[in-house]
Formats: sequence, structure tokens, C-alpha cells
Amino acid sequence: MPPLDEGMAASARYHGTSRSLGFALLALIACARSTAETTAPSEPPAAEFSVDEKRERVENYLNGLVEQSRLRGRVLIRGPDFEMDWSSGPSLDVIPLGSLTKQFTAVAILQLVAEGALQLDGPIAPYLPHAGPVGDATFRQLLSHRSGLPPEIPDEFAPTRRDLYKVAEAAADASLRSEPGTEHLYSNFGYSLLAHVVEEVSGQPWCERLASALFQPAGMSNTSCCDRARKSVSVGHTLGPAGDLMPQPNPDFPALAGAGDVCGSAEDLINWTHVLSADSLLPAEFRTQMRTRQAADHPYGMGVFVSSFGDRKLIQHTGALPGLRTLYLHYPEDGVTIILLSDLAPVPLAEVEEVLSSIVFQSSYVAPSPISLTTEPMSPELDSRLSGNYHLAGDPSQTILIEATESSLVILDDGVRSELQKLEGEQVLLIVETKETISYTLPAEGPVRELVYHTVEGWNAPFVRLDSPSQ
Repeated sequence: MPPLDEGMAASARYHGTSRSLGFALLALIACARSTAETTAPSEPPAAEFSVDEKRERVENYLNGLVEQSRLRGRVLIRGPDFEMDWSSGPSLDVIPLGSLTKQFTAVAILQLVAEGALQLDGPIAPYLPHAGPVGDATFRQLLSHRSGLPPEIPDEFAPTRRDLYKVAEAAADASLRSEPGTEHLYSNFGYSLLAHVVEEVSGQPWCERLASALFQPAGMSNTSCCDRARKSVSVGHTLGPAGDLMPQPNPDFPALAGAGDVCGSAEDLINWTHVLSADSLLPAEFRTQMRTRQAADHPYGMGVFVSSFGDRKLIQHTGALPGLRTLYLHYPEDGVTIILLSDLAPVPLAEVEEVLSSIVFQSSYVAPSPISLTTEPMSPELDSRLSGNYHLAGDPSQTILIEATESSLVILDDGVRSELQKLEGEQVLLIVETKETISYTLPAEGPVRELVYHTVEGWNAPFVRLDSPSQ
């Protein structure tokens, strides 16, 4: 799978997941696109699938994930030549959508731009309580995660994050990670600041504005801010040590305003796609800008990733909350939309995207060969060269520690300690408890400088040694 260079940090460190590296990599899953593209094979199958064969292939694949306890929920596929509705487990009428919320925030801002109430390339400063470093950032930069704001509201402001005016105060006082417009840094903080602007300019509370300007016109009867949902909101689950389902608490949704506070249904996401594509919510000019990469060095548009599957344009985003995963795939030129909602995590989202897209578009898909888990002893010298603190590339606040003990090499993240073993003949470490892996490159001399954490979700997260000279 291509490397992942994004972060979606929710409102707290989430515990009880099926992996040791809970927060930093749960954060990554929500923006599951890298600068690389998904490559569809150039050679089509010898014979085209019939509709029934496509349906059978989809069912067999998804049922297999259920048997492996890697999915429980709903998959909805809509296209001109193929439709399918698959489900497993309890009905997911209303489920937290996580970072799929960001496309709603983007449209809410772009509507105000289309009305002339905001300037897309105008600064955020007039909407801050007082001037600050982020004041020069434009709405385009905030929408495309290039404002320089950190991923999350700093801890000292955390108790106030339910109040969007307080979020704006925190933004005005925040130190930037980079100058606006110079670097992509995925920021929930920035999207909560955009929700504040929507309130200020529209004169409506955030959730009321979403309902009146987006959800009601789009016929999304089961979509709202999560704390206002008319139906019971699904909770997420992870697998316990004995394979039992462990419910996970939902986050404080108002604290994720603009970034991850919307709940909805699969049908509503299909309605959303149709209405947005018909230009009834947003003029075509702004929908096009939303679905266009905003920088040459990164595939983010505004509220969505803009990439491809083979030669097909793909609009994509994922969502990740404790025990919950969501996936939104839309092929605008083909009229195909694929929605996945799961109340069990983790889910191999990258694999799901490739397999389902391959079936729908008649492409071959070859599953990756399983890795041999045969291990070999590690030398004290290798233990020493691997030991140290590492941070998530692009986000120094997210760290892991690898250290040698008397009996083994271990990884420590957020107080959770897991044993590491070396795979035979490979520069790869196995996390014994989760069966996930960490690859490394051994330099000619000195300590290891870079690691890549390969998650069960199918993403590859790069980490860099904290004392690296390049940092």
C-alpha cells in the first residue's frame, strides 16, 4: 500500500483499541490518502463480470472480512450499471461519520463564498478575536490543511473546545507549525475554526446552519450533528483478548465541531453525492474547486482527497473514531459511489478500496502475499541501534519509544508496552501482540533514523528519530 502522510487526531487519546499504537495511528486513518495513487492493473480480465458475478464477488469478499472479525456494518454501492446493498450485524441507521464531516464543513464555507459573504483567498484575521500568527492564513489554506495550525487544539485550551468562540481565541493565540501556505499539515483545529466562521458569518449556530443549508435541502433526514440525532447513535467496538466485542465510548462530539461531529446514514451520503453533483447546493465553479488539488505536492482538495484509481478520478475520505470506521469513495466521471460504515475496528480500508473498486470497474486484483512471521534472535547491537524516541513524520507531538530491556526489545506508546521481534531475514520488526509490523533501514553505521509502521488498516506511517539531524 502507498505510504500515508496524514493525521486525524480526535479529541483525546483513545484507549482500548486492538493495537498498542492507539492514538497516533488512529489519527492517521481518518485521512487515508497519500501522494501516491492507487494503480489499477492495465490488463482487464479475459471476460467481463455479469452483474450477478460482481455481486457474488463483493459478497464473498465482505463476508470473508466478517469471518475474520475485520468488518461489521454496511456497504452501499451505487452506479449506473451496478448497485448493491450489503450489511452485517445490527442496523446502522445513524453512525458517527468521523472526518467525512470535513466535506460538509467545506461546502458550508464555500456556500458563503458563493454568496459573497467570504473571500476564498481572504485572510481569517477579521474573524479572530484578536490578531495572531494564523491571521494571515486564507480560507483556501484552512480548507486544504495548509494554514500551519497544529493538528489539535493545544491541551491548555482543551476544556474550552466545545465553545467555537473559544476555539477562535485559541487559534489566535496558537503557535504555528509552519508559515501559512507552505506545508500540508492535517488539522482538526483548523476545521473547528472554520465552523466558528460559519456561525459568525451566517448568524446561525453551527448545527442549525448545517441542517438548514445542507442536510435538509439534500434530503438527508438521518444526518445531523451527533448530539442532535433523532435516532440512537451507533457506538464502536473493538475485539477483546478472547475475541469478544468491546464497546468503545463515543467522543465528546461538540468538541469535534467542523472536524468530526456529524452522524448520518449510508443512504444520506448517497443523497449528498447526488445533490452536490447536481449543483443545487453549490455552484459548479466551487464544487470543481473543492474537488481540485490545492497544491502540487499533496492530493488534498477542500474537505476531500482528490486522487485516482488507474485513470479514473477519485474523490475520497475516511473517518476514524474509537471502534468506528467510515469510507467514502466517489468516482465523479463514472457516477459510482461506494460507502462503507463499520461499528467494528480496525478495518483494512486500503484493501477494501482496492478490492471493491477493482470489482466494480472490472480490474484484476491480486491480494498481497502474506508475510512470513518466522522470527530470529536479535543481537544486542541491533537492539541498541533501534532503541530511541521517534516521532510521526510531520507531527513531532506524536511519539513512540523503542527500548531494549533485559529480556526483549519493546515499543512504548501512550503507556502501552508491547514486545518486538525481528522477522527472519528481513529488516522488519513484528509487534507480537497485534501482529503488525515496523520496517526499518539499517544504515552503514550508527542508529536507525527512520521507521515505517505498517498498520492493520493497510496504511504505512513513517516515523523519524527525534534526534535526527534533519529535524
